[in-house]
Amino acid sequence: QVDTGTFINYQFGTDYRPPLTAVKIDIDVKPGGNPESINLASKGVVPVAILTTDSFDVDKVKPATVSFAGATSVRWTKEDVDGDGDLDLLFHFNT
Repeated sequence: QVDTGTFINYQFGTDYRPPLTAVKIDIDVKPGGNPESINLASKGVVPVAILTTDSFDVDKVKPATVSFAGATSVRWTKEDVDGDGDLDLLFHFNT
């Protein structure tokens, strides 16, 4: 989920949830790796980064809501994975 910063007409005690909005983002599977293939039989983890760009700030991402192919992350960190000076979100998912 991405926090858009809008929360309109909320009344305490109601079950109102703001609508979710799809956002196009840049990701990097196995940052720095080549090829970017995933061995599902490895019983390890696969790193997947959500990249900060001019049009998207990863600070708006709620890490606990991120999944990849239906899997939730086992851990996440903020680091510059693409060398552009901006912090990105790096997640690790079980394979």
